[in-house]
Amino acid sequence: MEKDTKKFGIRMAREVLLQNVYSLVVNSEAEPNLVLNLERDGVVISTKENLKKKDIEFIETIFNGIKKDMPNLTESVKGAVKDFSYNQILDVDLACMFIAIYEVKNDITPKEVAINEALELVKTYSLSTSGSFVNGILKDVLA
Repeated sequence: MEKDTKKFGIRMAREVLLQNVYSLVVNSEAEPNLVLNLERDGVVISTKENLKKKDIEFIETIFNGIKKDMPNLTESVKGAVKDFSYNQILDVDLACMFIAIYEVKNDITPKEVAINEALELVKTYSLSTSGSFVNGILKDVLA
């Protein structure tokens, strides 16, 4: 039983955070509200009640920070993209990169941990080929 409760820790919080940052990336003109439910394939797998207070604070802090810092995060990624158009980057990949960049630049998470966490999210939610691309961009931006 202990194993089941651990899955609602920081990893689940990052997935909830990704869902929310993805909404920002897709619709940057809107003012999305923070959603603490996590759905996968139309099934709710996490709700606010499953998250610890510290995980909710983690989600809120990073989500609100990314909302405020979106122009700078966008420019950071644009500056690192070499032979690729920024507009061709998948929205989910951008969301993963924005989370990692924000965490590192604001001393929330060590660089290697943030990159690894971003790559885990990419493995789960993006294309199989996105990992190396995201890794390269993050290593360049966070150098």
